[in-house]
Amino acid sequence: MQPAQWAWTTATVSGVGGYRLAPEGPADRDAQILALRTVEGNRWLAVSLTYCMHPTVLHEDSFLVSADFPAFTRLQLREQLGPDVAILYHMGPSGNQSPRYSVKAQTFAEAERLGRRLGAGVANSLLALPDSAFSRSAILQGRIATTDLPRRQLPSLIEAEKLLAISRQTYEHLKATGAPHGPVRTAECAVFGAEETVSLARAQAEGRIARRLKDFLPAEVQILTIGSRSLVGFPSELFVEYGLALRKASRDAAFGVSLVNGDLQGYIVTPEAAQAGGYEAANSLFAPAAGEQLLRVALDALSI
Repeated sequence: MQPAQWAWTTATVSGVGGYRLAPEGPADRDAQILALRTVEGNRWLAVSLTYCMHPTVLHEDSFLVSADFPAFTRLQLREQLGPDVAILYHMGPSGNQSPRYSVKAQTFAEAERLGRRLGAGVANSLLALPDSAFSRSAILQGRIATTDLPRRQLPSLIEAEKLLAISRQTYEHLKATGAPHGPVRTAECAVFGAEETVSLARAQAEGRIARRLKDFLPAEVQILTIGSRSLVGFPSELFVEYGLALRKASRDAAFGVSLVNGDLQGYIVTPEAAQAGGYEAANSLFAPAAGEQLLRVALDALSI
């Protein structure tokens, strides 16, 4: 325990990833940063970093355990800020975000390139902060709100198996015709999603999903306010559009963190994504209205 001073800041970092279905699309490239340093000597103590990106430079064919690119983000931060700085990495709303169109290969070298790019952007933003940006006191507040979520009606097992056959056919066609990495990977993930839909359709027919959802619901939204900004913890893998809407409604005073408060299975997609289909929509147990509902619960708890 020791006296400390803190500051919130934001670093915009591009080139690490974005919308994973196409090079252009909704994305949030602002890293939200809470930093602590000593009162005497201004030595960096800790950094909490939230960034909207799946750590998926390495794919499922890698059997090595790693933190993917955030591991190298931590290394970069410690090299620039000090070897003993504590670093927390949180994944913001990024259900439809990935490095898919930023990587050159699925290798540790690429994970390092992207991770160090993010780390350098964050460190440079912190090192540029004036002393006046730091404070020695803050009001801390915590709130928890719960809500039920609308379920998605899954297809029948026959319909799910037809979807899987079509997805496999599309994927094999793109590979055979030499399509670029991005579309091929998207089609491959669509196969994964269709395989999951078959499993979910079977579980739905057997009543297992209804029983399992009792463990997940009501969903919990958790808010932690530190000084002028709030972290909003959402369950599941929330699409980035909901995180952007939270930032806009709060005038950048609140931002989301995904995969918080227990294991709420699946993606929370937008209505447009549900209509288009694909990997994320195929894996969702909840209707698209669930996203707006979680956002509304968060804004009500924030009194916005």
